[in-house]
Amino acid sequence: MATTEIVLNGTSIKLQPQPRPVFMNLAATIIKSMYDAPNFGAIISGLLADGLEKQVAHDNPLFQAALWLMHEMGVREFRIDVEAKRMEVDRQLSAEERARDTSDPYTKGNIATGRAVIASVANLRNRTFSLNGTVVQVRLQEKALMEEHVQAVVKSRGVNEDLYSAAMRGLVGRVMEGLPAEDPKVQCAILLLSDLGVRGMRIVKEEERVNVSIEGLNENDAMAAAFLQGAETEQIHQARDRIRNLHKALMNRAQAAAAKAAGTGAPAAAAASQTVSAAIKRRRR
Repeated sequence: MATTEIVLNGTSIKLQPQPRPVFMNLAATIIKSMYDAPNFGAIISGLLADGLEKQVAHDNPLFQAALWLMHEMGVREFRIDVEAKRMEVDRQLSAEERARDTSDPYTKGNIATGRAVIASVANLRNRTFSLNGTVVQVRLQEKALMEEHVQAVVKSRGVNEDLYSAAMRGLVGRVMEGLPAEDPKVQCAILLLSDLGVRGMRIVKEEERVNVSIEGLNENDAMAAAFLQGAETEQIHQARDRIRNLHKALMNRAQAAAAKAAGTGAPAAAAASQTVSAAIKRRRR
């Protein structure tokens, strides 16, 4: 097996695979600061600077994990000013070179080298959700408020009802209350849907009916959320497969609605929207 190394302040350091809990502890530290820092490099360099200042051993698990994250970001040689907690990169792979590696971040091997952490935390930081055409950033919410929302959604599920439909109703209810997108209750509903891989929804009230449609799915969102919540590799891939199955089901509904519209002269888009709405309405009974 080839040796993986990275050069820090002129010293070549051998990188050793680390157990998942070490990376999860590091991920928790990064997440606390990720909205305020300009980039992950700034956060990680600060952690490494603290380690250098304290003269921790290069094989210290947390120090190794931080170095792995730098390596996974394509950095091969860099320097850290301990006093200023500032980093300067001397050699880094180009975007083209990094793009050649298309391996799954969530294999056991890539979890042990930090790729899963980088992929998941980067996904979480950059996630967005489109609500009625307005794009909002998905942000973490207070634990107690989020748990309250999730429990309410789970409790509202009908017999054999999928979690997607119940989670969608949760957001519909908040929107119908007239709450703005930045309201914590709306943000909790958006975060849950985002964790399930839903990238957007359109909610339109027409007389006594609420038309609801999903506007975008993203399997990477679902996989990142599953990893950060402690799922194992097989469960992470199951989250991906659920999104693919949902996409297939929605496409089948849209095609059926388009065929029906072709026979009645109704607009295909309107028919597709009503098909999704009708499915949700039936589950509410």
